This record gives sequence, C-alpha cells and structure tokens, in this order.
Amino acid sequence: MYKLLSKYGLALAFVIGLVFTLIFLIPAMNGLPAGFGEMVMEEQTKTNAFNTGLKATIVLFIATVIITILASLLSVIKDPRAAIKGIIGIAILLILVFILYSTSLAEQGGRVAAAATEFGVNDNMSKWISAFIKGAFVLSGAAIVIVILGELRNLFK
Repeated sequence: MYKLLSKYGLALAFVIGLVFTLIFLIPAMNGLPAGFGEMVMEEQTKTNAFNTGLKATIVLFIATVIITILASLLSVIKDPRAAIKGIIGIAILLILVFILYSTSLAEQGGRVAAAATEFGVNDNMSKWISAFIKGAFVLSGAAIVIVILGELRNLFK
C-alpha cells in the first residue's frame, strides 16, 4: 500500500480534490437563481445551490477524522515508543487549549455580543470560540518562529 501511495498518491489526491471541487461548483453554478448577487441576504440564504458542496465537505471531514484516528491508533500499536512524541504533542495542545479557555472571557457588549445573541452562542461557547481563535494565533506564531529558526540553522550549516 505504501509503494502504491508513494507512487500515485499525489495524483490520487489531485483527482479526488478535482472531483469534489466539481461536485461543489457544478450544482452551485447551475443552481444559482438569476440576479443572486443583487438579492438581499435573507433570499440568498434560502437557495439550495450550495447544499451539495456542503454535504460533500462534511463527508470528507468525517472521513478525514476517522482515517486520522485509525492511522494514529495503528501507529501507537505498531511502535509505542515512537508514539510518545505524538502523545506529548497532543498533551501540550490540550494544556494550551485548557489555559486559553480558562483565561477567555465571554463577550458582553459590542458587535461580537450582538452577533453571538443573533446566532444563539452562549457564554460557554463564546469562551471556546475565543480560546480556539487565540490558539490559532499562538500556533501560527510558533510555526513562523520555527520556520525562521530552521532557515537560520540551515543558513549556518
């Protein structure tokens, strides 16, 4: 299986991506009513032109999660010693999320609070959203720093 995926994996990924892009675009382009861009937002949200693409995205996301979990479990079973680094990484991420959630406050005023009320976001969900947004910034910053340090290390090698 490894040899097959290493040889044809990139082409297979491209074809799958192309197929799902077409699954989304064809119904979306053909299902849009005339003058869609000029419609008010309430009328735009009533159209079903994007449902096929959204359902395909959900199916792909669920498949990705299942495959990732199964591959991770298989990796842990095959080589538990090598999996320790991954387990430590997951533990660090969970600790980061817990710290960010604990330090987050629910929005009480302004546009964010109005949007939260409109979409039924309670205080607990607001704290989770805030924690994950802050986590994305922290991890993005860490990735940038790691890339820069890696390039500096390669420069002096």
